[in-house]
Amino acid sequence: MSYTKRIKFMYYRPFLSSDSGDMIFSLLEIIANVDKQPLKSRIKQFGDNKYRLENIEREHRNNIDFCHLRFMKLDDANLPNLAYEDDRSVPLTLCDGQYLGTALHVLYDVTNDVLMVQQNRNGMGLAKINEYFNAWAHELELVSDSQSVELYPIYSTSGLENVNGYTKVLLKFANLLDAHVPDNSRLRDVISYFHRYEALSGSIIIGVGHHTSQRLNSEEMRALSQDISENRHAIKSAQFHYKTEDYTGFVDLIENVMHDVIQFEIERRTVLSLINAQQGMLNRYFERLPDILKELHLLPKR
Repeated sequence: MSYTKRIKFMYYRPFLSSDSGDMIFSLLEIIANVDKQPLKSRIKQFGDNKYRLENIEREHRNNIDFCHLRFMKLDDANLPNLAYEDDRSVPLTLCDGQYLGTALHVLYDVTNDVLMVQQNRNGMGLAKINEYFNAWAHELELVSDSQSVELYPIYSTSGLENVNGYTKVLLKFANLLDAHVPDNSRLRDVISYFHRYEALSGSIIIGVGHHTSQRLNSEEMRALSQDISENRHAIKSAQFHYKTEDYTGFVDLIENVMHDVIQFEIERRTVLSLINAQQGMLNRYFERLPDILKELHLLPKR
């Protein structure tokens, strides 16, 4: 029996950062050198946790070279229990050299220097991916001590122009004591409510709940988005979630990093397989590639 898991991915570009500025940086030499190392030698420790680039799969499709990377967080703390239907749960214990592994998948478009990175709050976050690439870049002497490898997000310049089927709006407010909006703003009553309690921050959710066929009023959503764009000083995040027959996603009007959500069918008592992750990510990447390339042409020169 399988279940559906929705996984979010965000898009980044690799840069070499220094005091003189930033420039596009290819990760290919780092990846090739890591690929030559035995698994144990790939491990890097940052803080209390260990991480490694465990799998590197190469593919050439539609004149583009790809590397599918599977990072692994190696965890030996906060272990769960092993539960049985007809017996009591027992603590899960590990032997020396054993860890619980949490995977994180990355698709690297080598030709265009774009990364499609899985978001996994329990796994290896973006900061640790940066640290991992930097550790290898300095160890291999590919960069100087004053330089660093940074993954910068690709921002989308599109708003809600072509979006319909709104299911939820999540607004997060910041600096509320100094937030003042016009009398005719849809946000005024909300911010006044927070002011009543002298709150410094707050959030509201507007949605359709579990009524999967219901949608929010599109005209009101667009009017609200205009309100938000005119009062950005008071808002930390403004996520408009939407769902159509073919696609589920959201647009954040404040930090609109290009992203995707992919639904994977996973057999129970198993994990997302390498091949399923790779094919799902490749298929979605090619669907979004025209939008990605369009945004890259709009990027200012660094």
